[in-house]
Amino acid sequence: MGGAEAPTSDDRRLLSMLTAGVPDRTAAKHLGYSARTYQRRIQELMARLGAETRFQAGLQAALLGWIDRPATTATSRRPGRRTDTRSRETGTPVWL
Repeated sequence: MGGAEAPTSDDRRLLSMLTAGVPDRTAAKHLGYSARTYQRRIQELMARLGAETRFQAGLQAALLGWIDRPATTATSRRPGRRTDTRSRETGTPVWL
């Protein structure tokens, strides 16, 4: 983990999509990769980060400052979820 070389801009874009939960095929298409190339790139990044799972890779990348914490906005929420951040009962802020 400590010896991982700095990520390229492509690595950062891939990690951003990985940590956002974008499906592999969608992310691959967006990045201009085949599905197989996308999966291979993820495996390479996981090896560089010393991660055995995608979750570990995302966590290690975040700890190393390779990715930014995504902004939470009403437009980024899943359909059907509340978009306000206040409790209906008390009016106090809540974490969604």
